[in-house]
Amino acid sequence: MKKVFILLGIFTSLSIHVLAQVGSTCANPYIIYPATSSSNNCGAQYCGYMQCPTADCSGFVTMSGSSGGLNPACTPDNEITQNVMWMAVTATTTSFTIENKKAYVGSGANNANTKDYVVYSGTCGSLTQIACYTLGGNANATVTGLTAGQVYYIMASPSSLNTTADAISVAITSTVGYTPPGNACASAPALVTNTTYTLTNAGATVNGPICSGSVENNVWYQWCAPSNWPSGQAAYVSVFNQICNSSQGLQLTVWNTNSSCPGSAASPTLVCQNPGSTTQYYYQWTPTANQCYYITIDGYAGTACQYRLTVGSLIVLPIELIRFDAKVLGNSVHLTWATASEINNHYFTLEKSKDGSRFIPLAEVPGAGNSTTLRNYAHEDPFPFSGVNYYRIRQTDMDGQFSYSSIIAVNVKDKGNVFSAWQNTASGSVGVIYFSTESTIGRLRMIDINGRQVYNMDLHMDTGRNDFKIDRKLFSAGVYVIILETEDEVMRTSLSLSDDL
Repeated sequence: MKKVFILLGIFTSLSIHVLAQVGSTCANPYIIYPATSSSNNCGAQYCGYMQCPTADCSGFVTMSGSSGGLNPACTPDNEITQNVMWMAVTATTTSFTIENKKAYVGSGANNANTKDYVVYSGTCGSLTQIACYTLGGNANATVTGLTAGQVYYIMASPSSLNTTADAISVAITSTVGYTPPGNACASAPALVTNTTYTLTNAGATVNGPICSGSVENNVWYQWCAPSNWPSGQAAYVSVFNQICNSSQGLQLTVWNTNSSCPGSAASPTLVCQNPGSTTQYYYQWTPTANQCYYITIDGYAGTACQYRLTVGSLIVLPIELIRFDAKVLGNSVHLTWATASEINNHYFTLEKSKDGSRFIPLAEVPGAGNSTTLRNYAHEDPFPFSGVNYYRIRQTDMDGQFSYSSIIAVNVKDKGNVFSAWQNTASGSVGVIYFSTESTIGRLRMIDINGRQVYNMDLHMDTGRNDFKIDRKLFSAGVYVIILETEDEVMRTSLSLSDDL
């Protein structure tokens, strides 16, 4: 495969929720692994984070994201009011170069192609600015003082000194091209059973065979069945959450060659799949105790992807939960899980906790009853706690017996919200929601703009979600402060009531 830098910018999901546009926020950026040159022959390759229609990288995409409240003083305009593009770059050495390509040609193109680039270290929600550039079309800037292996964030925006044009074409290059772990079979990383990894084949080169089709950018992993692996028990390999640089996907091979790297495509295989554009897949085989297996993943037609990979044990239980993930999206937490099989599965109860010890119910999701195929589930927590949130799944059988999943955690930095109020014009009410960690009593009050109390009600709140409705006709149009007092805390939120009844 020709070594070009890859940005993994097309996200496909089987969940029922629509995720935010890739590149629109720091938490959901285009993911870039630098290469030594941005030139390419197009086709299935990428130049910048868009498919390149010409060899000079004049392809472009439209910036449509948000700065998340950031307005860097180093730029001549206000990024809060502009559309921006977020990128996450994994440094391969102490520097990389931002190449601002030409997104426009013709009259006014010089001004329209001028873009601002602000570079940050740290993590989303805790960013530190380390560089800032305003670049015209075909201008470059090199960011120095970096640490190899660390992820850096770039916020790109129009330079309004010249234009507010949102089209952008950009490449990230480095003197050292990115090489993923497992680029060679001889150095294949060892995978731990029932552990989920975030991996990529971006920057990989041809090494060894695959079982079907041609090999362009394959990577290798090794998994070994432990000595106490029960005879006849199945294992599975799950590849999911692919973020790729084309509409194609990944090819998968599981080799039955024990500790020897496969010598040819004719070597014995247990799984041989070429699923094309399928972005989530799951296959089983029956391992032998103490035997090791090689796993090859290759991009279909040279596609490069970031993906998640799990090799797990398949035991006959009411459900086979093969993954459970949580991701912060804006002010919400997006929860996804998948089962390989279900036996008499009545329903799932999602539970949440502030401390990982005391859990409260979040939502109930129906199960499939009986299933032997991969099933994906998703649910949104619109009111996570500020800070670390813990989640687990309680699975209940048709006969009422239940069991718990392992606990996962996600950090919601300064975005938590367990108390909310709004005007519901359809029902003619003021709606209030409060998530309580325990059964408690409280008082709900409304204060008008002049500081007068216009509503007062004592409440009994159960553990979990509590919904209350107040007749909208009790109040005039205007701005109110709604106060909820419990035994442990006092919470406030503002609400503007319109004349719409």
